[in-house]
Amino acid sequence: MTDIGIQSAATVNNARVDAQMENLRTTAGQVVGSVFYGTLLKELRQSSLKGELGHGGRGEDVFQAQLDQVFVEGIGKSTRFDLVDAIYNSFADRVQSNASAASTGGEA
Repeated sequence: MTDIGIQSAATVNNARVDAQMENLRTTAGQVVGSVFYGTLLKELRQSSLKGELGHGGRGEDVFQAQLDQVFVEGIGKSTRFDLVDAIYNSFADRVQSNASAASTGGEA
């Protein structure tokens, strides 16, 4: 293989790893949002602290789950949560080691 072919293969591999890393961060955010914050919102909605002040009535009761899902998705997209970073870093090391092993022809 020529030097140009090796560089092209390395560039393609780096682009693939970058795409995997971005997908990993997005997925970690979604998992944290739905599992952790989704459960937290659900429990808060069921608490006895709910008052009449600020309550949206029957419409809020009907569409609360959908609103919570929108909140959870927004929280999951945010990258400023340590829990998301911890999950991402844990899996990122594995993805990068697998990618480096694949590029050298070895096994991780």
